[in-house]
Amino acid sequence: MMKRLASTILLLFFFISTVTSAETFFQLLNQKQGLSGQHVLQMTQLEDGRMVVDTESDVCLWNGRQFKAIHKDSTDYAPLPGYMEFTRLFLDRHGRLWVKEYLQKVACLDLRTLRFIPDCTRLLGYPDDFYADTHGTLWTVRDSMVVREDGSLTLSLPMDCGRVQEVQTDSLRGYIFTSNGAVTVYDMKNGRRLASYVAYDASVASSLSRFSLVVRDSDGMFYQIRFGQGHAVLLSFNPQTCQWKKFLDVEYSLHTLIVSPDRKLYVTCSEGYWVINLDTGEQHLLTQLYLPDGSIVHTGYNTICQDRDGGIWLGSYNQGVLYASANVRLFDTPHHWWPWLVTVLILLSIAGYVLWLRRKRTVPPTSPVMEDTTFSPQEKAFIDKVTSLVEQNLANTNYSVEQLAEELCMERSGLYKKLTPLIGMSPIAFIRSVRLEHAASLLKKGTYSVTSISEMTGFSSPQYFNRCFQKQYGCRPSEYREGKASQSSLCDTET
Repeated sequence: MMKRLASTILLLFFFISTVTSAETFFQLLNQKQGLSGQHVLQMTQLEDGRMVVDTESDVCLWNGRQFKAIHKDSTDYAPLPGYMEFTRLFLDRHGRLWVKEYLQKVACLDLRTLRFIPDCTRLLGYPDDFYADTHGTLWTVRDSMVVREDGSLTLSLPMDCGRVQEVQTDSLRGYIFTSNGAVTVYDMKNGRRLASYVAYDASVASSLSRFSLVVRDSDGMFYQIRFGQGHAVLLSFNPQTCQWKKFLDVEYSLHTLIVSPDRKLYVTCSEGYWVINLDTGEQHLLTQLYLPDGSIVHTGYNTICQDRDGGIWLGSYNQGVLYASANVRLFDTPHHWWPWLVTVLILLSIAGYVLWLRRKRTVPPTSPVMEDTTFSPQEKAFIDKVTSLVEQNLANTNYSVEQLAEELCMERSGLYKKLTPLIGMSPIAFIRSVRLEHAASLLKKGTYSVTSISEMTGFSSPQYFNRCFQKQYGCRPSEYREGKASQSSLCDTET
């Protein structure tokens, strides 16, 4: 029976992969799921996996099923006199979400209590402006200086550089992007200013000084949007060659951008969104999306975000959020009804197969690193060290990939490149898997409650722990514990 069912599933997967290779599968998230308003301003992802969607009236947290809206009252804002741009979200290393908004104001949400902090800029000494780097360190802007939050390093700005628009750092260099179209490079050991590199001449700078957004890819390249009055450009800056390059020059607004692991730039704009292949140079502007019922969406997109599973989130002007899984193409292909039927058949077959396995046998849970994998002595030592560091920080809910990389004396991008090919998962997935493996071990003992175990293994909430555990082990923690205690497990994990 098992062989016949497995064969059927394989055939169905082959069929669906053939006939739906050009299809679109996505989810429309809006007020039906608790989103407050259809106009999305910005999005980001928290360390615990929840998505943050910022609308005009609320900060909305997506837990995988629905949104929890946290209202932004006028009293929650503090003045930020030096900020002249549009909505930006920053996560700091203290568990806080900063919401910088147009009209020189900012609010700060404590992610532990889900309450806004009154008079929040007092935490930073009432600066003119501030930015958070990729490590979550805050940098305050005062007059002609940019200062690390603990006061340990000061970076002086060049004369006539305009407003600070972005601060990025790594272990060796600091990069400050300013409204005159330049990036200034600093030595992070002593704060010495090394050089400034201008993307275009002064005659162009004034027309592109309104807004800037910078992202950095795993290879260290910077990509930047700049726009002003009816004019926008997409640029890159190579810190190795210190050269600028222009990708787009358009007469409408560019809003946000991401760089995907497969080296594609996604750029949202008032016309739709751009997809740029960094390897081939191909550029495509997608102006319409197809919904499952065959209707077409024409709208602009304020923001785009890629989650840690590779899913793409588009925040629209008036349609809420559109989500696409990492396993399918985006929203650029018409949809037909009949592949859904094949998908249903696949799901039914898988469900039958899983039920058959549950009745017949119990398979021990898989380890984050497969036992029979052959590693070199150096690779094994590296994996053992990574595992040990994670295990030492199991109870630390805020333990992150950045902290792990820092303890290994590596950059986050370097850790990703080194660890992922060895274990077949990203560093954040590995940390979660180690936590879950330890949780499973504690469940076997039957000494602690599920809530206690979720806290002991560093999960932010029992609900999030339950969801992660069920995804990895195929059942709820309580079912796993009861099954193991009776030697007749109610769940099993396929090896």
